[in-house]
Amino acid sequence: MWSFFARDPVKDFNYDILPETQTSGIWTLHRGKRKMGGEPVSVFVYEVSTGTEEQTQLAKAAFKRMKTLRHPNILAYVDGLEVCVGVFHPRCK
Repeated sequence: MWSFFARDPVKDFNYDILPETQTSGIWTLHRGKRKMGGEPVSVFVYEVSTGTEEQTQLAKAAFKRMKTLRHPNILAYVDGLEVCVGVFHPRCK
């Protein structure tokens, strides 16, 4: 059971984050790929250290909402990670 709490969530994240491609609003868009299989994904990153408390709460709310949003014409949410330095949302292309 202690191994569950000792895990590093960033290391166990199933996606590699590649260089930044663009910034829009509070999010930075990165290209990414799944570690197993190499499928391309888009990764949206919010850096807590550069944002305000209001922006951080907005990012957390968006993270929560993306987990439940389902629509055939919108990028599909596949995984997410929230750590003390930021929020990561990889989504399929």
